[in-house]
Formats: sequence, structure tokens, C-alpha cells
Amino acid sequence: MTLLELTSAYGVLANRGIRNEPLFILKVEDKNGTLLEKNTPRPTEVLSEETAAVITSMLQSVMDHGTGAPARLRGFTLPAAGKTGTMDDYMDAWFEGYIPSLVAGVWVGFDQKRTIGPGMTGARAALPTWTDFMVGATRGRPVEDFGSPLGTLNREVCAETGLLATDACPNVTTEIFNEGSEPTEYCTTHPGRPLQTYPTTRVPAEEDKPDLRQLDRNDRARSREKIRIW
Repeated sequence: MTLLELTSAYGVLANRGIRNEPLFILKVEDKNGTLLEKNTPRPTEVLSEETAAVITSMLQSVMDHGTGAPARLRGFTLPAAGKTGTMDDYMDAWFEGYIPSLVAGVWVGFDQKRTIGPGMTGARAALPTWTDFMVGATRGRPVEDFGSPLGTLNREVCAETGLLATDACPNVTTEIFNEGSEPTEYCTTHPGRPLQTYPTTRVPAEEDKPDLRQLDRNDRARSREKIRIW
């Protein structure tokens, strides 16, 4: 996989599930401004907006609390998502990251397979270059938030357990979940008062519950009917 292919894949997440084939030249004009050639992006949906939002939420946690956090110490403070990559024996170091309108990737390594150096992880070798580029590329631009599409929920969770956060959890992060997949139990590793309370899942009323005996009688009746037909 090339750096361009990997960065293009991360662009799908930044673009809420829409993939555009990378273009190097958008248009060509002559000296008089006459348009000679124009390339138009051809967007294709390859991932649902909800799934892209959930993955982005996870990768935001990487930027804020994980291996991408050194970017914050270097002065890049905009909402962003990203992921480091480190190959065996430190032969390759990667960092892919994005804001809603810009995605960038960095690869550090040699043409031939050999180690970059001891401890040259993605965070140490690739992330600083990515950070410096993003600081310059976004200077003066308005702050962009990723937002939450319909069909998703925000929950404050314990970064250690992934359960709903209490006031005793040392590290709390806000994550996005598809409706129905969100955690419903509060952190038991750090017992305390809930940071937030959420609507509970409705318990089916007695009249909503199926009558198992009646279902069984219906199944037996259908079986007898099938035997008579044969």
C-alpha cells in the first residue's frame, strides 16, 4: 500500500463516507485564461455516514489522549482525528490524520527494508512532520467540528473501560456510537456518581412480551398441517 492510497482511505472518513479518486490537476488554462482541460471529482459513497462518524470519534481520542497527543504539545489544537503506525523493527513510521476539510499523511522510511533507528515509532518519526504541516496549512482558517449525524449518540465514557463515566474516572472522553450500540452500564472500575444520566432503554411491557406457549402451539399446528399436505 502506498502513502497516497492510505491517505485516500482516511479521506473517506474525513468526507463522511464519500470517496473521491485523488486528482493531481484540477484544470489547465492557457495564457489567456482559456480552459483547456478540467478534471471533476467523482464522489462515491463507500461507507455510511454513521460508521465514518464512529471511526472518527475513536481517532479523535487517539489525537487527544493517545499516541497522537504529542501534536497538541507542538501547538496543533484544532479538532482532529488520526492514527500512528509503526512497522516491525522500526522499518517504517506513519501518521495519518485529518480535519473535516483536509487530510494528510506522512511516511518515514528507506527505499530498502532497514530500520530507521531505535524507538522510531510513528509518534516520534512521522507525527512531528504532520503536525508542522497542519499548523501551517490551517493557520487563519475557522475551526471546524466533525459533528454527529442522525442515527448516532454522544456518550461520556471512561477512557480505560469504555463504560459510561463516573466522577471517579480519571480520564473521560466523549465518544460517538450508533444508536443501540452505546454502553448502558456505568464504570465499575471507578465507582462514583454518574457524570451524565441518559434515557434508559424501555423495558417491554407485559402485553408486549410474546406468549411462548401460544407460539409453540402454533408451530405444532403448522407442522401437522404440513404433514397432511404431504
